[in-house]
Amino acid sequence: MENIDNLIEQMDSEEAERMSKDERLTHSAENDIIPNQSDGIKYDDVGSEADREYLDFDTFEKVDLRIARIISIEDHKGSRKHMYHIKLDVGELGHRSIVAGIGDYYTKEELVGKEIVIVANLKPRNIAGIESNGMLLAAESGNQIAVLTPDKEIKEGSRVH
Repeated sequence: MENIDNLIEQMDSEEAERMSKDERLTHSAENDIIPNQSDGIKYDDVGSEADREYLDFDTFEKVDLRIARIISIEDHKGSRKHMYHIKLDVGELGHRSIVAGIGDYYTKEELVGKEIVIVANLKPRNIAGIESNGMLLAAESGNQIAVLTPDKEIKEGSRVH
């Protein structure tokens, strides 16, 4: 509501008087967010439009998302966080290993054999002494992590669009 009040203050008083209450609730020049939507999103948590950095479509197309199956997992003892060194089967792209900081959220047994979504064309990076050749995708909410998985079996190496 604070954004709406600020917007109304900035408007010409004549224009503000002409706008109905509903128009004021659905208009936001600062961030194009419609405060009276009932989609359950807490817009204060999302940040303002000005805080976001957008990718153009050509840049997004460069990201190679693939399905990978977790073959094996070892604890990565060389890191401060509880990280895993994960071996993956990425189909035609072969086997590769990644390092992921998900050890506090998943046991090794929960993950081995699971299909996940990875960024396959991320530049290799040394993480606490191990070369990581990709990144798994996970959602985060508060202190919960959820690794992204396909909703049904699909061939390893399949592209994610």
